[in-house]
Amino acid sequence: MLLQVDGLSCRYGRVSAVNDVSLAVREGTIVAIVGSNGAGKTTLLRTLSGIHDAAAGCIVFAGSDITRLAAAKRVAVGLVQVPEGRQIFGALSVEENLKLGAYTRPANEISAGLEQVFVLFPVLAERRAGEAGALSGGEQQMLAIGRALMAQPRLLLLDEPSLGLAPMMVEFILEKIVELNRRGLSVVVVEQNASLALEIAHDAYVLETGRVVKSGEACALLRDPAVVEAYLGG
Repeated sequence: MLLQVDGLSCRYGRVSAVNDVSLAVREGTIVAIVGSNGAGKTTLLRTLSGIHDAAAGCIVFAGSDITRLAAAKRVAVGLVQVPEGRQIFGALSVEENLKLGAYTRPANEISAGLEQVFVLFPVLAERRAGEAGALSGGEQQMLAIGRALMAQPRLLLLDEPSLGLAPMMVEFILEKIVELNRRGLSVVVVEQNASLALEIAHDAYVLETGRVVKSGEACALLRDPAVVEAYLGG
């Protein structure tokens, strides 16, 4: 198992945001975490990546307990998050943004990393010298994913990758996520748009008020009457 989470809880002050969550990510799979706004999905992802501290529970990645490991060190061992809202540096060039993602990598690996990103997203190659702030929303999402790939992750954590994007761009981004997975990259994708995430995932977890209320194969959850009614417009 690439990622094993047991009894994870986290808080904001006295407010409990994630409650006793357990989940697993098998190597080479896409795992969807779905639920309504405020269900605790983003907090869970931030805790997995080390941005937010765990109040209880255990996170094991690639056989090592990383529950108390700093976020930067989690990146170094291959656990990398693409945050909600992309959070690029608009005044820097596209290439400079990408290079920031490689801060844990040896200098001699940066050029090869850039070329891999440019093959995946050719538009970034065309605009590598331009300011990142001039990119469209979809192009900025490509840049955010590309920046994460520069760290050579084993597990990519994606927070709301479809947020604010036009339908055609959403489809393109999802196709690229599937392509990366077919190349061997494991992925956890958090989405409020449950149908999008479940359609590309192997396994899935449904969160409500910080707790896992359903889990299983994504294709089965797509047919689950309760999930359809609550999250898929059924």
